[in-house]
Amino acid sequence: MPLKKFVFLTLLLLFSFQGLAQKPGLIKSRTLQSEGKLAEALKEVEAVLADPDTSGIGGAWFTYAEIHKALFENSEIAIEQEFHLTEALAGYKKTRIHQPKKTRIYLLADQVQVQMYDDLLRKGSGLLRQQNFEASANAFEYASLVNPLDSIALQYAASISIQGELYQKAIKNYKKLVLISPKVSTYQSIIGIQKDRMKSDSLALITIKEAREVFPDQYEFKRYELDIYLKTRQNNQARLLLTELMEDNPTNAQFALQLAVLNDNYYKEIVQNGETDSTTLSNAFTSAAGGYMTAVQLNPKDITANFNLAMLYTDEANKYYRALNNMTLSDYKLNVDIYEEKAKESLSTALPYMETAYNLQPKSPDILKSLRVYYDRLGMSAKKLEIEAKMRELGINF
Repeated sequence: MPLKKFVFLTLLLLFSFQGLAQKPGLIKSRTLQSEGKLAEALKEVEAVLADPDTSGIGGAWFTYAEIHKALFENSEIAIEQEFHLTEALAGYKKTRIHQPKKTRIYLLADQVQVQMYDDLLRKGSGLLRQQNFEASANAFEYASLVNPLDSIALQYAASISIQGELYQKAIKNYKKLVLISPKVSTYQSIIGIQKDRMKSDSLALITIKEAREVFPDQYEFKRYELDIYLKTRQNNQARLLLTELMEDNPTNAQFALQLAVLNDNYYKEIVQNGETDSTTLSNAFTSAAGGYMTAVQLNPKDITANFNLAMLYTDEANKYYRALNNMTLSDYKLNVDIYEEKAKESLSTALPYMETAYNLQPKSPDILKSLRVYYDRLGMSAKKLEIEAKMRELGINF
């Protein structure tokens, strides 16, 4: 029994001496800190914290934090400042983990951070008055590190960065805001910077897609995406998105016309590229024609929709006329009546839309010339003479 007690006491003494062996390192660190020898002080306290037997001393973590805080305040290099501030904040956090609550050091760890936050806000405001935008934005960024849940500092950092034309910096802060609390307005700010300030549609498109994942039903983001697709001529993507937008906004005449024009261009493109599949061609033509008809129904006075729809059917008529011209005499005799009838059907379909276009723009040479051809092909002599008289009056050759 006495032997066991002796062993127990020996172990206690051993642990005590091991702890005491490290405490001089902490004392030395604090002494060096008071002398302003911060790099040496940091090395000493890091050695204390690296030892498993003393890594849980709250006072050591507080000293570690205070040294990094001093290094942060003494540095003028942004990357160093951020590093030291981050380490200081980590040190204060560790202090609260290892230090008993309500002790002086525990309470100081909180108080120091509150004071740091207030000081950084004041510093940022002062630098802003001096129009030192980058340093001011940095100060507000550092304040946000001290208090990560507070969005005000980040808002200031972002807006000040824009004033200083520090667009990447502004975007970085807005993205931090998104992580705290996603808002439509924050995404709009990022997109606006990328699209209008940085002139980067590709970056804006990435952000728009991110925003649409967070706010899938938000109309503005769909519209932004469409604008970029149209601007950069990503027509297939634009067609898909316009189809989606038309489902959500079936009475939007502008969307209807844009979709019709894109479908019209797609149809012309596959014809030009030699597409031979009749189903593909028929579906493409129907999409284009149907789109223009929808646009006309939504806005009967839309001259573009009326004129383009008429020309779409005119092109169909011309296909039959070209086919007849390329036939041998024997094939021509066999097919002329059928092809002529089909061509006239297309022109008859085109006619009312071209006449509407004429009523909207009665002096347009293209419209007058088209009408003259229609009336001629359809045997409408009186109408043809009327159009020819109008063309002579305007000095338009025919």
